Amino acid sequence: MRPDRGKSWMLTSATKCPYDKKLPPCGLLYVSNYFDDDVLVFQNDKLAGTLTGFNGPDGLCRDFAGDVWIVNNLGQDIVEYAHGGTTQLTALSDPGEYPLGCAVDSRTDTIVVTNIFTLGSGQGSVAFYHKATGPPTILTDPDIYYVFFCAFDNEGNLYIDGLNTSNTFEFAELQRGEQKFKSIALNGTIYWPGAIQWDDKYVVVGDQMYQDQVESAVYRTTGAGGKIVGTTVFSGARDVVGFAIKDTSIIGPDASLNDVGLYHYPRGGSPAVRLEHFKHPFGVTVSTQH
Repeated sequence: MRPDRGKSWMLTSATKCPYDKKLPPCGLLYVSNYFDDDVLVFQNDKLAGTLTGFNGPDGLCRDFAGDVWIVNNLGQDIVEYAHGGTTQLTALSDPGEYPLGCAVDSRTDTIVVTNIFTLGSGQGSVAFYHKATGPPTILTDPDIYYVFFCAFDNEGNLYIDGLNTSNTFEFAELQRGEQKFKSIALNGTIYWPGAIQWDDKYVVVGDQMYQDQVESAVYRTTGAGGKIVGTTVFSGARDVVGFAIKDTSIIGPDASLNDVGLYHYPRGGSPAVRLEHFKHPFGVTVSTQH
């Protein structure tokens, strides 16, 4: 990790939040601010803290306890912070890779990290840190050269997306307990892979360039079934890479417009709330403390 540009800080009130209440006010919204090498934390749509000292923070994910994992792309590691905390708890080394996204399997306490490609521009991979320790187990998918994002469903099956060598979207599933990915053919076109999330019913897959236009969207899919059952469009957005679903809201950071929109889910449309003044916001997650 690179030296801090300033100290991390967090409002004391940000940690006093019952886990059974909704965002806002009790969830903490974490947004990675790639070009400023920090992660901004919001509560009640107000800045509540800043975590510093990263080198290209990208994807974010959280575990059941509310701890937040931050993918440090150029730092080649994945860093853990407690809900509302400012002190690094754990750093998992990912040498030789450019990590992009992450997901947590609450059944096994496994941290999964997607490596978009290697430092030498070799094929990307998926790293499994069992019990949140290294070194990781590495798996590759022959159909996905650039691995972007990942997420687990409620049964512990892992989904990943990315691009093949022709820069065509690919989607795959790793069934729980298996070692080989299975390709999924969706009944629709995704132009550029975005984040993935389980919304308690569907595997939701992002498209940074919805219908090849200057807009972004997410698709609700049946996962391995390959069926797209609904679309949420971020009206006016230009490049929503990561996203987070919380109850009836979906939060989408726009890496091009340098803002973060809070949209109604699954309706989408224009944002109900817009947070501004970011520098390439990329990943996002909502942490609630159990």
